[in-house]
Amino acid sequence: LWSGFTPLVLHQARNPGFYDPWSARDDLTFHNPNFFGLLKAKLDYTLLMNLRCVSQSIGNHDYSASDHKWLLVEVE
Repeated sequence: LWSGFTPLVLHQARNPGFYDPWSARDDLTFHNPNFFGLLKAKLDYTLLMNLRCVSQSIGNHDYSASDHKWLLVEVE
């Protein structure tokens, strides 16, 4: 046990049952031209459990409000 945690604790820490309705590859939240394109990544996540995503949108495409885009989900 190099981590100091039992296999059961490590399994439970993975939060089984949560999911992110966004694509890790296509829904990038950080690709700000002010940083010369050096970093392009999905840095923000929405973790849902026992909810159904009925709509979603991404905003702040011009990065005027923050250095990240915002994520919005409507759930049932």
